[in-house]
Amino acid sequence: MHSKKIHSFLLAHKNGINYSKIDDRSGCSFKEALKELKSKKRRKTLHYSWYVFPQPYTSKGKSKTSNRFLLNDRETIEYLKNKTLKSHMFQTLKAIKFKNFKTKKEFIDYFGFVDYMKFLSFCHHFMKPKFKKYL
Repeated sequence: MHSKKIHSFLLAHKNGINYSKIDDRSGCSFKEALKELKSKKRRKTLHYSWYVFPQPYTSKGKSKTSNRFLLNDRETIEYLKNKTLKSHMFQTLKAIKFKNFKTKKEFIDYFGFVDYMKFLSFCHHFMKPKFKKYL
């Protein structure tokens, strides 16, 4: 049985999100996000960073959507123990690696500055020593 938080991530990965009544954005499914990451596009156009690059609670965002996908330490461990979410995380990182960004500027040009900052926060959070045994 999953916690409510992990269930939200799994639903977002499967179906995307539609919070148009809350925010003016909608997010795509993980499958669509991965397809975009693997494409030759020069710029990210879909919304998925909220649930593909989970943020620690210390990174409280400006939108209700971003705040919905914040993780505390216990939830981060649960996220990493979930086979689907962990697999998606590694597929995403692999796709980004194969984008072969040479500079920080190239990364920002593709993702935009806000999503670049989300990615850094995600990396710093998930690479904490207390989570390494779950990777």
